[in-house]
Amino acid sequence: MTDINHKDLPIGVFDSGVGGLTVVSELASRLPDESIIYLGDTARVPYGDKSPDTIIRYALEDAAFLTRHNVKLIVAHIGRAYCPEDLGDALEILAANTKNMMFDFTANTYDYAMIKCLETVGPKRFMFGSDLPILKMKMFRTFENGIYYNNVPRGLYGDVSNDIHMRETDREDITCFMYEELLAFKRAAEALKLSKQDVEDIMCNNAARVFDIKL
Repeated sequence: MTDINHKDLPIGVFDSGVGGLTVVSELASRLPDESIIYLGDTARVPYGDKSPDTIIRYALEDAAFLTRHNVKLIVAHIGRAYCPEDLGDALEILAANTKNMMFDFTANTYDYAMIKCLETVGPKRFMFGSDLPILKMKMFRTFENGIYYNNVPRGLYGDVSNDIHMRETDREDITCFMYEELLAFKRAAEALKLSKQDVEDIMCNNAARVFDIKL
């Protein structure tokens, strides 16, 4: 791939469908001088019910498509790595084959997934992500037998009985999801003994470098 600091090249975004268009819209709004190439793989949606090997192959094919269009950057979040069973060797494969791919920990509260990503790509390719306004939700995440659950106060979000990943609770000590995400990153940073500079890069400097934002 091309040099990540090459300002004139486009940013690449891919998704398994059209949901990523909301990301593109936000990028265009915040970075009006940037060109964006979007790949929505509607022919093979959804990815979620495919095997891990198939999803990795799709992701590499999507990244290769964007690379052929000479993008300077592809941002992928460690997203659905919410359980030990989700990890596999995807991070190693993606890191080895897409040297200009940055990884963010948007909406992830699994500190071990952050640790594995940091061990694989290092703090210069890892970025904070918020997924706001969803992370304003009052909830915390757990997992059992390879399935993750978003635990929410009973009745707060209406009828969630049809969502396998939503679970109601009567606990009263629930914070917002953003706090849970930041707490998980703190645990990962402490486990790896990240330096103050590493944390500043992950939380701010990497994004500023990628998007040419003057601080």
